[in-house]
Amino acid sequence: MKLKNMTLTNFHKFGHVSVDFDESITYLVGNNGAGKSSLGLAALWFIFQGIAEKSSGGNKPLIGERFRFIGTSGASTKGELTLFDEKKGEEIKVVRKMTKDTSVLTFEAKEGTMIDQNWLNDLFNICLISPQAFLTLSSKDQARQLGIDTSEFDAKIKELKAEATDINRDLKRFGEIVPVPEMKIVDIAELNERKEVIRVKLSKQYQANRDENSRLRKEYDEEIYKIRDNFEKQKSEENEKNVQRKAVSETINDILNSCNYIGFDATQFIKEINSFAEKKYPAGKEIELDLSKIKEPKYIDPEMPDDTELREIDQKITSASEINIAASDYKRYIEKVNERAIIVQKQFENKEEQKEQEYSRIAYIRNKKLPFDNLSIDEDGGLLCNDKPIREPYFSSGELIRIVPILMASQNPDMKYIFIQHFNLLDELTQKSVVEYLTDEGFQLCIEVVGEKPVKDAHCLILRDCKIVEDKTENAEQVKIL
Repeated sequence: MKLKNMTLTNFHKFGHVSVDFDESITYLVGNNGAGKSSLGLAALWFIFQGIAEKSSGGNKPLIGERFRFIGTSGASTKGELTLFDEKKGEEIKVVRKMTKDTSVLTFEAKEGTMIDQNWLNDLFNICLISPQAFLTLSSKDQARQLGIDTSEFDAKIKELKAEATDINRDLKRFGEIVPVPEMKIVDIAELNERKEVIRVKLSKQYQANRDENSRLRKEYDEEIYKIRDNFEKQKSEENEKNVQRKAVSETINDILNSCNYIGFDATQFIKEINSFAEKKYPAGKEIELDLSKIKEPKYIDPEMPDDTELREIDQKITSASEINIAASDYKRYIEKVNERAIIVQKQFENKEEQKEQEYSRIAYIRNKKLPFDNLSIDEDGGLLCNDKPIREPYFSSGELIRIVPILMASQNPDMKYIFIQHFNLLDELTQKSVVEYLTDEGFQLCIEVVGEKPVKDAHCLILRDCKIVEDKTENAEQVKIL
């Protein structure tokens, strides 16, 4: 697809201009500000994309740009462009009219030809039409022009790296976690319940022991009482007998004294009386209280049962507050350890996902088919040619002007129009080699030349103040580097 002719009305600083393009080379000659770039590039952008935002593929108009491209001769601007399809031998006319509020696109083509804005978007590539535009791109954006876009992977990796930064900050926040001895929380309520159960049990046991000791003591005391009572009875009886014996003895003595007084021999009588008294009141045995046969019972001693368990619980209750503080410290320690372990796991998963994304990114790049064998993609997703970035100083200006059109044509073989800027900066041999190389490859060149003299044996449009002052082919001096 090549450009045949173009007509602009009230476009930028052009009032009305018509251009016929040579099928091979057209030179736009003029000093800076003469309108060369506006005619060779900006006008095409206007007609093809409607002054749309580049990143939107022509689908998002830049409303503010309309005022800049609408000239001073009216409220609207109009551009007409005739394209020639070399393969089909057909012409397609594209007409765009723009006001500050609207942009209207129409086509004139052979019946049955399917063309619309999307068709224009596919056909028009600023980086093909202007190699200089391609060279201003970063290596990554150059790769995107070839359909190799690692931005999805890059965005994910960037997101993961940002997440890793947050994770590392969270880990740093923990600092050194000092181990804390394990300590279990004391349930004071449960201890009090156990204490009450034990207290009741001990109280019952204590009461039972007291009752048993009382019973044993009572039985023992009753036995002692019986023995003592019997002893007292025996002793009382013996005392009574002693009184009687004493009375008998005194009576016998009185009788004996009376008999002696009257001279009566009462020996035999006294003897018989004594014999009777001894039989009647025999001499008693000495009575002693003997408690040796009664054994004291084995009392339950101590009556109070062993309360060690109760005292231990009391001790636990007393120290529960301190223990629970230590247990809370241990709990917080475990929580921090577990929380840190979760973050460490996140860190590991983040690193693994970063690796996976890097591998996927590399696999994506390796699986992409590049149009030429000497092209490659670096680790950052940037385009390389012979392992070098496609820009100066890695390549000369002449090399770049030859490389870019061939490279971009591999993506869009239909469009053959190229606008070459800064042509004067190339030396004479490079100018010649660039023109010959690109025209031999079938490209239609529109070359911007700074100056006022036409190019020798070439189709030249000489511009001054956004007007074409000459349109001719004549013998002229070859353009030199300024």
